Amino acid sequence: MKLTYIKPSVTRILFILLFALSNNVFAQNKEIKVTGTIYDATGITLPSVTVTVKGQKGVGVLSDNNGKFTITVSEGSTLIFSFVGMKSQEVVVNAKQVPYKITLKEDTKALEEVVVTGYQTLKKHEVVGSTFTVKGDDIRVAGVTSIDAALQGVVPGVSITIPSGMIGTSPQVRVRGTSTVIGNASPVWVIDGIIQEDPLPFAGAQLNDILSSGDLSSSMASISGSSISGLNPDDIESITFLKDASATAIYGVKAANGVIVITTKRGSNTNGRINVNFRTDISLTPRRTYGQTDRMNSADRIALSKEIVESGVPFSQFPQNVGYEGAYLQLINKEISMEEFNEKVTRMEKQNTDWFKLLARNAVSQNYSLSLSGGNDKLNFYGSVGFNKSLSSYKGNDQSNKTINFSVDAKLRDNLRTKFQFSASQSETNAYYTGVNPEDYALNTSRILGPDEWYSINETKAYFQLDDGSAIQRDIRYNFLNELEHTGNENKNTKFQITGNLIWNITPEIKYELTTAFTRNSSEANVWADDHSYAVSKIRGANYGELVTGESDSWLTLASVLPYGGVLNYNSTNQQSYTVRNQLNYGKLLDREGDHALNVALGHEVRGNSYIGQSGVEYGYMPNRGKSVDYNYSQQANKYYVLSIYKDCNYRETANVPAYNDRHSTTLTDQIENYMSFYATLGYSYASKYTLSFSFRQDASNKFGQNTNNRFNPVLSAGVRWNVSEENFMRQFGWLSNLTLKASYGSQGKAPDISPYLITNFNIAPDILTGDQFLSIKNLPNKDLKWEKTKSFNGGIELSILNDRIYGSIDFYYKKTIDAITYVNIPIENGTPNMAINNGSIINKGYDVSLTVIPIQTKDMRWSINATSGFNRNEVKDNEDNATLEKITNGSVIIDGFALNSFWSFPYIGLSDQGVPKFAIIDQTPGTKTRVESGTLLDYMIYSGVKDPVFSGGLSTSFRYKQFTLSASFNFQLGHHKRLNPFMRSQATSGGIGQLRIPDPEKNASKELNKRWRQPGDEKYTNIPAILSSDENLANYLPDNSLSLSNNGEIYRYQMYNLSDLRVVKANHLRCNNICLTYALPRDILDQIRLSNLTFALTVTDPFVIKSKGLGKQDPETLSTDATTIIPVVDRQRKFSLSISLGF
Repeated sequence: MKLTYIKPSVTRILFILLFALSNNVFAQNKEIKVTGTIYDATGITLPSVTVTVKGQKGVGVLSDNNGKFTITVSEGSTLIFSFVGMKSQEVVVNAKQVPYKITLKEDTKALEEVVVTGYQTLKKHEVVGSTFTVKGDDIRVAGVTSIDAALQGVVPGVSITIPSGMIGTSPQVRVRGTSTVIGNASPVWVIDGIIQEDPLPFAGAQLNDILSSGDLSSSMASISGSSISGLNPDDIESITFLKDASATAIYGVKAANGVIVITTKRGSNTNGRINVNFRTDISLTPRRTYGQTDRMNSADRIALSKEIVESGVPFSQFPQNVGYEGAYLQLINKEISMEEFNEKVTRMEKQNTDWFKLLARNAVSQNYSLSLSGGNDKLNFYGSVGFNKSLSSYKGNDQSNKTINFSVDAKLRDNLRTKFQFSASQSETNAYYTGVNPEDYALNTSRILGPDEWYSINETKAYFQLDDGSAIQRDIRYNFLNELEHTGNENKNTKFQITGNLIWNITPEIKYELTTAFTRNSSEANVWADDHSYAVSKIRGANYGELVTGESDSWLTLASVLPYGGVLNYNSTNQQSYTVRNQLNYGKLLDREGDHALNVALGHEVRGNSYIGQSGVEYGYMPNRGKSVDYNYSQQANKYYVLSIYKDCNYRETANVPAYNDRHSTTLTDQIENYMSFYATLGYSYASKYTLSFSFRQDASNKFGQNTNNRFNPVLSAGVRWNVSEENFMRQFGWLSNLTLKASYGSQGKAPDISPYLITNFNIAPDILTGDQFLSIKNLPNKDLKWEKTKSFNGGIELSILNDRIYGSIDFYYKKTIDAITYVNIPIENGTPNMAINNGSIINKGYDVSLTVIPIQTKDMRWSINATSGFNRNEVKDNEDNATLEKITNGSVIIDGFALNSFWSFPYIGLSDQGVPKFAIIDQTPGTKTRVESGTLLDYMIYSGVKDPVFSGGLSTSFRYKQFTLSASFNFQLGHHKRLNPFMRSQATSGGIGQLRIPDPEKNASKELNKRWRQPGDEKYTNIPAILSSDENLANYLPDNSLSLSNNGEIYRYQMYNLSDLRVVKANHLRCNNICLTYALPRDILDQIRLSNLTFALTVTDPFVIKSKGLGKQDPETLSTDATTIIPVVDRQRKFSLSISLGF
């Protein structure tokens, strides 16, 4: 009975299970039509999304232009939705949920797998060129407001030099070397697909060498800013560097120097919620101290002065009441007693004026940034405002920057979207007049002087010659604090840009995009000195208020070039540019399996850029009287007018004054550049393993001569990419995450930075012989002027192992620029000494390397190390200019077979037993001098290397433990050389006799002079020459006397010493960019206080530099190779910053 009862129960259970199983099998085999619409996080439909069935190769569809899809699959199957830049999403098919509404979210990690070129957004496997992408947050450093400066050492193959620590200075950026001689060698900056132009139309050579000169124009250029100066670093989403021909070919013009593409932040769909983010940085820059320098104290300086006086070294102009020398003069003139003299000397030895304390400050800088973003399925937005106030540790140098940015993305229809962006910025920078530099003054002014002391400077000043041969020459005195107060260098830039995009998904495969942009940048720059300044006093011929002493010399108010008012050097320029681009994109999977993918872009672009403005020099400037100008050019220093008023004044002329053209000049700028381009790209990939890419662009420009065939320049490139790790035979290497090989070849073009037409200057001052006004030739026409063309090859490897715990890349490149534009010397009968032509070629070759290692990665701990490096070797071919001694020694000479920026030095062989510097061949035989008979001066001199780094890169590391993160960033520059600043100089005197230019009494000196030669035998232990009463002209012993530093042909020993190989040092250095400690509040606390993030950070920037021992206290980046003219710069300054960032 019991057994009979159990059997039916078991049977019934088995029957039920069998019925359920059969229903389930039937349900899985039942095919249904699945439909739906795919959206992004903003609610805008996504076309061309790949929809595949998990586990079934070859089964898949693409969403149409309205984001809709239809696919027939078995119920219970898993659909995978994938789209570039989005996180893939898996959905299990359920008939009850059809139609589906799929929302794909942005994949922040995928940012590294997407390359934004400004024209297209491509998947990493579709890119065959050399690119590198960094996130905006990774280069956001407290205390660093310049974007290009924050990138130093971050990007392989990109060398960034910061030539000055002055606030407002723009770094020098080079991508894979220099491909032009006289043109602008900087890369193209692009923001959201729009090329950015510099605010002022400076010549390329002036931008290439920021330390080139110390004139008023260079002072103005040094703080004019760059094309991206007004961009708020907190608005940057990512920066992509395009380095080779394949990556940059689509940009055509100027692409030979590389392209840097900045993508700014956008809003996202937050279902109507507004996200608010705020960040502030407070930075302290401590003032410098004498312990960080090699300057003498007062006692050392007095000891040097004693030796100068006792050795009988003559002064070109004996000092009056300044320093030890002034006191000594009073003693020998019996104006003071020996006791008073000793008392004065003792007091000066103890003076030790701290110029750094007087001229510098502990500067506090502030930065604030506020952003709001949000949206829904119809519209999203992003807006931000920023304010920055940066102060140098030196008084008088500061910058304020205000920014505003607003963008909106709107869905007009399911297949139609529009984007609008408005950005504006205004920066105001204050710096220094030419020759006024607090750091230079603190370093080079004797500490025996008091801050209120006025003294004479040994330099040329105006004076008044009389007919009887006598002259009226005033004692014009200098005080730096007065000069700082009564001179200035001001720059104001106001910029706005409007960008509009219209995106129309015509079909699932075809998309049309219209991009328009308009940019306007107004720049106002004034470099001025008022009538209280020494700069004006030496032109006037007297101190302020001391020109006229009575009725007898009242005529001096007319004889003086500048009796009232000051000097104004101004530049007012409006830069405008526009861009109109039409682009058609076609993307399609060519088979059901999705293995064959085609991507095509066709476009047409019209771009224009113009500079309209006025610049010049005006005398009679009165900044305190409404910034007015009052000056009569027909009367001042006009001999005939002076004598017509003061007939008995015996006036002949005013000497040592600026030429007429330097007193008043006006330059009108009306420069227009127009470009029209057609371009196309074609990309094909198979199974994401093999990719072929082709690019074509045809540029036309108005910057060429009469031969119109030169106005068009076709640019071509092709490349291939092979993802080796996706091959079946590589799957056995489980530790290998990625192995990719790529190669590309193509051409790039660069339009000239000079005009092909005849340009003349109108001279207001009449010709001295005819009395007529005249035109002078500035630029000769060249109807055959052509594009500079660069052809380049790039080959690269990308490698990732151990689940991306170690990954990196290496790229090798070879670039050759032909038809490089250079200046060649021509007979002066043509009206100008040189002319620009296409002449010669430039070769750049090298490699870029990047490597990331993650030794530790757990939930609570992560340690990452990133390293980048770039090597570049540059060479000039078939091109050589007129080699002068100045060019040979300062690195501006062009010599066939050598790199640009190469320089040479005299061969130093030691000191004589009299402490005199000796040189090869000339002083090889003791007791006699031998002339260098063979070869040229260049053959005699020693090649010293190049002044730009050959090998550069960076190292960064980040260690996180729970909520704490400690990070550090470094950059290094290797393989280049610099010339040490001179501490002794020579000057010519009458009869061609050389005189050692000893430090003037008001000047300080290097402690190196404490190691100088003082007695026979010292030459065995030192290379610092003796202080001698005269110098020797060696011009007749050198092979080419025409290559001289002066008009008279003299070349003195101490000049040669400063330009010798002894004074050349390696400029290798490793600089710590910053060290930062960050603390982020944990999520549970944030939830309690209703914040999305709250972060505190302490940062120190530029904490230390490890450099070649020979550099001493000198900064390797701010040092030049010119030992004859020293351009004062401000060294980079250490900062300490506190940052707070919060969001809700």
